[in-house]
Amino acid sequence: MDRRGLKTDKVVVPLWGDHGKKVGTLTDASRGSETQRPTSKRTQISMKKERGTNMNVRKYLGISVLSVALLLASGIPGLAKNSGTVTLRQDIMLKGTPLRAGKYQVRWETHSPEATIEIMRGHKVVVSTEGRVEQRNQSYGQNEVVYNSAPDGSRSLVEIRFAASNEVLVFNQ
Repeated sequence: MDRRGLKTDKVVVPLWGDHGKKVGTLTDASRGSETQRPTSKRTQISMKKERGTNMNVRKYLGISVLSVALLLASGIPGLAKNSGTVTLRQDIMLKGTPLRAGKYQVRWETHSPEATIEIMRGHKVVVSTEGRVEQRNQSYGQNEVVYNSAPDGSRSLVEIRFAASNEVLVFNQ
């Protein structure tokens, strides 16, 4: 029904702009009527800004996702090649730092032939030291830890050998 009490199929909704000012009307398009657009210049500018903001958000989100994908794709092979896991069955010293028995992640970066080696437990670097990567004639069937025993019973880490690899990490003494 309209204001006069007569039955009508047309639904008219007023559109209000900034500061409570009527800027146009919207009629029910599903009933065959046409929709009127808001006429306020301020509302049109606001709609354009919102559309531009949405496009900027999409653009930056797309760039961010692509950047993360490229970083992961380029970083993972490097980590896989120059890292390994080793389990120490007993406490060992490396450069004055005690390495308690347990599982460690070992990462290294070669500077031909020298290398910077980090030994981590969880996400924490326990010790970072210098050493070298040597190529051996054989690959090893399992991870191996080579150490020297001192007369006092302490052990110092000499090298780490990784399974299915002929690369050996040798620590500077």
